[in-house]
Amino acid sequence: MLLLMEKSDYVDNIIEGDSAKKLKLFPEKSVHQIITSPPYWGLRDYGHAGQVGLEESLNDYISSLCDIFDQAKRVLRDDGTFWLNIGDSYVGNMSRTSKGRAGMGEEREGVFRRMPEGLQEKDLAGVPWRLALECQNRGWILRSDIIWAKTNPMPESVTDRCTKAHEYVFMFSKQRDYFFDAEPIREKSGSNKRDVWRYPSAHYGGAHFATFPEELIIPMIQAGTSQHGCCSQCGAPYVREKELTEEYKAVRGDGYGDKDDFMDTGFRGVKPLNFSGQKYRTTNWVATCTCDDTVEPCIVMDIFMGSGTTAKVAKRCGRHYTGIELNPEYVAVINNRQSLKQKELFI
Repeated sequence: MLLLMEKSDYVDNIIEGDSAKKLKLFPEKSVHQIITSPPYWGLRDYGHAGQVGLEESLNDYISSLCDIFDQAKRVLRDDGTFWLNIGDSYVGNMSRTSKGRAGMGEEREGVFRRMPEGLQEKDLAGVPWRLALECQNRGWILRSDIIWAKTNPMPESVTDRCTKAHEYVFMFSKQRDYFFDAEPIREKSGSNKRDVWRYPSAHYGGAHFATFPEELIIPMIQAGTSQHGCCSQCGAPYVREKELTEEYKAVRGDGYGDKDDFMDTGFRGVKPLNFSGQKYRTTNWVATCTCDDTVEPCIVMDIFMGSGTTAKVAKRCGRHYTGIELNPEYVAVINNRQSLKQKELFI
């Protein structure tokens, strides 16, 4: 029988090791949100036996990830959300992978893999949607497919297709009802945030050759965890009570209430409401439990920490973080980058 970690063991700590094993040490329903970007299939060899991404087949890769996500679901609260960033790749030379991120680790022999069944050379593999659909098969509810449109995509030398300039961020929930705060991420017009997010990719010279940027993670954390915090006893998040601002109502006019941000124009149909201020104001934060206990920050987890960007943004947003990273070199990078304290746990 595994001895589960105490809260003090994982909150604001990095757990070094294999996610598939280390997740088993977390208590169930102990984190409010999971944000992660796993290693891509067949792209890089980090020099660790059994690492995710070096599976012989694409199906094995997807199965390995979903096995880990099954463990993550146990750790995630029932009202939590899981945000998965994943990009796609083209089927090409199936005989080699490159060395680890930013040259970490030693040059290694290529990993031989089978051509994905049903695909052929030059096919776009369709990894994100294959993975998302398997997550659905395993009980996750797919709530959003966000397009991360990179404003500074990597240049490509191909001349027979468009340059690839986007990745996906899938948002999953465990059940129909879950925590989601739309207010802090609204568009400037006051309307609900759209599902195409335009941010540049980031580069951190000390580690990952191309990290997902802090700007991409901020709205995930703001929407997926309570700004006010959660009950320190049971972890239930506080929810925002709100009302329309007088500024918005003045522009909107009477009779429209809180409907979509469009005005009826008769036979011409509808047109967007010309408004760029604050649509709502917060009137109160309400507990969703009856514990009557103190408030503490929500916990954000990253099960493939990489260079630690999720942890950094969680701290910046006033949340707790926790995470798992297999590569000890990356753990050192995270510690150097953010002065985070590593907690070594072994099973």
